[in-house]
Amino acid sequence: MTDWEKQLGRRAATVDRAKEALDADIAAARLDGASFRDIGRWASVNHERARSIAIRINGDSRTRDERAAASGIVHTEHGDLTWGPGNPPIEEGPTYRKPERPASSEEKTT
Repeated sequence: MTDWEKQLGRRAATVDRAKEALDADIAAARLDGASFRDIGRWASVNHERARSIAIRINGDSRTRDERAAASGIVHTEHGDLTWGPGNPPIEEGPTYRKPERPASSEEKTT
């Protein structure tokens, strides 16, 4: 292996690590509530690219507060509450099942 091969390999590895760190920071910024347009401007990427990175890493494009509001979790200084004063337990609705198909006359005889 030549010196150039070693040097270029090291540089490529450094670039890959920097891209991974940038992607992680983009995803973290979105969780903390930053808009995709702001993130894109700060990271010098298109806002749609920032959105796709957040979805790939975080699982979706919502902020931490948006996720909590959708899940019914209340954040307090003492931790997260899934139920309590002002936030009653979520009651599960009835389970709806598709009715089973009746057996045909051929199936009944066997």
